[in-house]
Amino acid sequence: GLVGSGWSVSSVCSVRRPDLHGLEVADVVLLGSWTDGVFVFGQRPGGASHLWALPAMAGKTAVPFCTYALNPGKVPAKIGAILADRGATVLEGQALHRHRLDRDAEGFVTKLVASVKV
Repeated sequence: GLVGSGWSVSSVCSVRRPDLHGLEVADVVLLGSWTDGVFVFGQRPGGASHLWALPAMAGKTAVPFCTYALNPGKVPAKIGAILADRGATVLEGQALHRHRLDRDAEGFVTKLVASVKV
């Protein structure tokens, strides 16, 4: 969706093996995780230890997102806090329901393209 909107994508990778060059050249970083934890409370980003191990992102705009099955809780905000700790300017995140990924991702891209000029 981003490419179709005129954006270029420098990298798509796992946070377990981040593409450091991709992070370096990116103007905007999208960082996502699944929702882990109990389904009605205690939700947290999946693989959070890998998120905390990411390099500094000073000067980067970052957008958190998560996938979820029942309730995302505050997972996008929790990912956003990690990104802010890494020095990024964090925009509002989004939760994407795992059974409605196409529809939710389309809305996410539309909102993102409208709010960020690259």
